[in-house]
Amino acid sequence: MQILLELGPLGLVIFLCFVFIICKRLAHLMLQRTPDFSAYKIEAFALLTTCVGILVHTFFTFHLYQLTIQIIWGYYLGRAARNMTLALVTPEKSAPQNLTGKATWLYREFNTIVILLIISFGVSFYYTDKAANTENQQQALEYHRISGIFFPLVERYEFFSAQDMAAELGNPEYKQSAFKRQEIAKLALSRSDIAINKMPANAEIYHTKAEIIQAMQGNVSKISELYEKSLQLDPYQFKVRDEYARFLTINKQYKKALSVLWGAWGLLNNAFYQNGIMFLSFQLRLNRVYGAPKDNLIIMQEIQRLSKLRKTRMSAGKYVFSRPATC
Repeated sequence: MQILLELGPLGLVIFLCFVFIICKRLAHLMLQRTPDFSAYKIEAFALLTTCVGILVHTFFTFHLYQLTIQIIWGYYLGRAARNMTLALVTPEKSAPQNLTGKATWLYREFNTIVILLIISFGVSFYYTDKAANTENQQQALEYHRISGIFFPLVERYEFFSAQDMAAELGNPEYKQSAFKRQEIAKLALSRSDIAINKMPANAEIYHTKAEIIQAMQGNVSKISELYEKSLQLDPYQFKVRDEYARFLTINKQYKKALSVLWGAWGLLNNAFYQNGIMFLSFQLRLNRVYGAPKDNLIIMQEIQRLSKLRKTRMSAGKYVFSRPATC
């Protein structure tokens, strides 16, 4: 029904004629048992199989307005027709031996894989589109599950979308419009909730959702809960720890902020030494006011150790914040 609405009755007839012509030519080429499998026929096969793949992709996604794809499709169809004609009327020597046998088989296999991938992507995005247009949340999740079977990376679509919208909330253009910010935040939270349902063990999603709520000055306890969940799933997120500690400091939860920062000690960090120094510098400033005085020296020693390892601001490596054995 969708393809009929987009093409119209006459367009549908023309479309089906093209499909029939292509399939007929492809079948003729594949079933032809002649010893001289010429270079013309090899190229015709490649072009026709690509045409079939593009048609299948177009059918499943209904992106018939994509003029570029249609131009490529028409060009390949014309080239295939030309090569088929030349192969029939022009006397030509058979292709060299290295283009036949195993090489030809590998060439066909490659084209088959390309067609299967195009079909797989088409089916995946078809179900993704259905999920986006379904109001029933449970049904949308089922569509997303099916979509992920055909194209696993699409599982992260909502997550990437939520991250982009979280970044948009910091755009100065939207700070002037409270209504616009609310709309973006609402959509971003919806996407992050879908992502959490699809990938509940992904720590980054909870961090992204916390950033969205924080940007809208939402509930402090809810934001803390999301940060805690993110760090519980992946305690090695030093940047998230630093961000969470600063959030707690703003909300005057100094002891808890220090606890979050101390939680990074003993964990392996693979990053710039400068990042580690900045992390410890913030911890030192906080500890001098709200922490135990004896811990100041420990933090300072770690800062000095990392400073010696850092040859330039871009120096990176693996390091662990470690306390002396007596502590």
